[in-house]
Amino acid sequence: MTVCFTGFGTTVSAADPLEWTACDDINTHDGFSLPIHCILCDGLTFEFFKFENWHAAPFLRGCFVGDPEHLRRGLRLPDFTNDPTSLPFILQLRRICETVFDVMLCAYISGLEAHHKQSKGRGEREGSKRPSLDKWDQALAFAQDALKTFREAESQRSRGDVASANASVQEALRALQKRYYLQSSSCSIVS
Repeated sequence: MTVCFTGFGTTVSAADPLEWTACDDINTHDGFSLPIHCILCDGLTFEFFKFENWHAAPFLRGCFVGDPEHLRRGLRLPDFTNDPTSLPFILQLRRICETVFDVMLCAYISGLEAHHKQSKGRGEREGSKRPSLDKWDQALAFAQDALKTFREAESQRSRGDVASANASVQEALRALQKRYYLQSSSCSIVS
């Protein structure tokens, strides 16, 4: 199974790397330059990839800038039938779920960056700042802050500071929710 996140809320199941290039071509055609984040799974091992514009060539396997070292390669689920308890399986499954969430959040940030860049470019071509640019700035700042805070929570948890980790996760979730508050509070109702 391969799941690709294009950054615009689009999830593509694609077992063939040619489909990754098709996603990239669609983004390029639509005026966006952003990476395709991919998760490959054979049922036991999860591999993480980031595929950037295939014309420029970067293809990163399982390692993204800023990733903790233990998350830089594929993650394998232990065979729970070989262990006396399911704890190793559950702990590794948690790590995999957190990594998948991290990849999805990185894809989301890539999409926000692409929309911000597009809005800024349109404003420059039109000779005035687009009204949406400030909202893209805010949404991007909230998402980047959330990613940083989620990663800090993992560091706190690994040091055994569970209370601080839980508080950091709540703070990161609030940062993500602020983006949606801004979006919903900016709507006008016309009767």
